[in-house]
Amino acid sequence: EILQVSSSSVLLIGDNNRTYTVKIACTEITPDLEEESVNWLKKELPRHTKVNLKPKGSVDGVLVAKVIPFNSDIDITEKYINKGLAIDGC
Repeated sequence: EILQVSSSSVLLIGDNNRTYTVKIACTEITPDLEEESVNWLKKELPRHTKVNLKPKGSVDGVLVAKVIPFNSDIDITEKYINKGLAIDGC
C-alpha cells in the first residue's frame, strides 16, 4: 500500500507491520520534469493504493522494484515512459 510519494522515483510503501522505501526500477527522470513527475505520480498512485512489487535488486539498502497497481497490468515505469515524463533506464 502506498503511504507516500517521496520523489519522482521513490515511494514509501507499507504493509500491516512494516514500511519500505522503494525506488521505481528502470525509471530515469530528467531534473526539469521532477515537479511535474511527482504531481503525476501522486495522481497515479494516491495514498492507500494497493500495489504489487517485482523486486529487481537494491541500491544502498533501498529496494529497487517494478511497481504495478492492483487495478492494472501495466507497471508504473511503462506509464511514465508513455507519458513522456521518463526514459527507460534498463
